[in-house]
Amino acid sequence: MNKVLSVLKLYFTETYKRLLLVLLFMTVADLGLYFLRIAEVSSFSELINQCHVSLIFALGYILMVLGNMLQKNKVSRYAYTYQRLRISERSAFLLQCLAYTVNLIAVYLCQLMLIYVLYRLYMPLGYESAVNVFAEFMSNSTLLVLAPMFTNKQWLITPVMLILGGICSASRAVRQRYDKRDFGTTALVPFIVNLNKMRDDYYIMVVLFAVLVVFASFVLALQLTHDGKRR
Repeated sequence: MNKVLSVLKLYFTETYKRLLLVLLFMTVADLGLYFLRIAEVSSFSELINQCHVSLIFALGYILMVLGNMLQKNKVSRYAYTYQRLRISERSAFLLQCLAYTVNLIAVYLCQLMLIYVLYRLYMPLGYESAVNVFAEFMSNSTLLVLAPMFTNKQWLITPVMLILGGICSASRAVRQRYDKRDFGTTALVPFIVNLNKMRDDYYIMVVLFAVLVVFASFVLALQLTHDGKRR
């Protein structure tokens, strides 16, 4: 268990500064737009749209995915550590997927927290009741995607979005290390745009396609890594 935690610590140490920068960007952007736009809105749903919460989250998601992918050199920086801990490159890759997914979960939770902060800032102004604000979660596409309380498909797609982003980041990092091209990140495009208004049958098809593409990228990256035996 200690070697697992040690490898995870390596990945979190490598990416935590990028994560903090992304969280800082999202916080400044959301709160900055709130104070700029608050005089122009008459409902919480309109406030969410005017603050471009969906765009800010998309940018945060993209920046964190890209931040996870950054490698200072093409040779594994942790080869010696893997040998010392007696952990295979393949196992380390799986832990890398986990660590990068956790980073994206942090970005998502930060955005949820910022939505709550915007709500707490907005409510004392007395424009509408808390009941009306709660009801707006059913009609605002951004709130439905980020806080999926009323749509079953979003209960599925939100975790998938975060997991696939983490897997894509780790897979691309491995393939770059072996001078291989990666195609998995193209599958993340549907999660960056607003798909909430798409028909359910088309929506599921797009998501399944993304899952298949990322899975293929993951398998190819997994095959490149060694299982602890020198090849």
